[in-house]
Amino acid sequence: MNSDGCLDIPDFNKAAVITPAGMMIEPYGEHSFSELKAHYSEQVKQHNDAEFFLLKGMTLMSDLRAALLACRKTGKKTCAVIYVDEELLTANELPADAALITLQSMGLSAFGICAESEETVADGISRLASFAKIPLFAEIGEEKASVLAERGIKIRRYDNYCVFSVPEEERETALMLANERQAFFLEHDTTEISDPIPCEANMDETLCDASQESFDVLKIEINTPDDAMAFIQDAHMATLPVMFSCEDDISLMLALMLYQGRALIDSECEPDEETVRKAAEKYGAVVY
Repeated sequence: MNSDGCLDIPDFNKAAVITPAGMMIEPYGEHSFSELKAHYSEQVKQHNDAEFFLLKGMTLMSDLRAALLACRKTGKKTCAVIYVDEELLTANELPADAALITLQSMGLSAFGICAESEETVADGISRLASFAKIPLFAEIGEEKASVLAERGIKIRRYDNYCVFSVPEEERETALMLANERQAFFLEHDTTEISDPIPCEANMDETLCDASQESFDVLKIEINTPDDAMAFIQDAHMATLPVMFSCEDDISLMLALMLYQGRALIDSECEPDEETVRKAAEKYGAVVY
């Protein structure tokens, strides 16, 4: 924190830029998420002298997550900026709010957006600021900055960009989860969780049907690493956020690594409390 209570972010002129791998992972492509992480680890190694990293040009949750995991191993700060359309979607239809919720929970240092119009940027900042737990930044002119200030958003101007925040009392207090297509804001005390859903091959219809029920969260039962792999093949069919209930630490870690979003972990999981805590911390999940 600096003297005015705002988090500092690095000088972007000193950033090592990490760019998209161009690799589609399963089930959309032929590559695994582990292969994607390995690619970004090689990119990161090429910038040993960098002060920090900037993820730029990425349009998929898988790229953002894999790159962030690779950068975090260096112990250096990592920021991300995404390009969005008028609906605040990337070219691959990743919503900015889902990306922010997921990445900030995984240790991202700052999150930025850019768009063709300043109107879109201003609307995006208005939408994201209340639940941004890390610095939110964008390039914006004085006119739109004044509009945001009138909406109660605090602004700090740097050379060619601004950092935005809202007062603590105006920040979102809901339980924030996400998948690669949607952000979810749930009430802590009234969230309704489904009965455990066992994993099996070709569970797309099961997930689709369960998502139509009156639940807020789907509880996915992961008993083995194969279960985690089976779920991920059809995870895109779940239009609700998920909770993982796992019997062992390997299965839990694998499910969280492969899930492209922010999930819940069943607090009654079989792995010990310390293992669950470390898993939640590494992948940004919530123990519930």
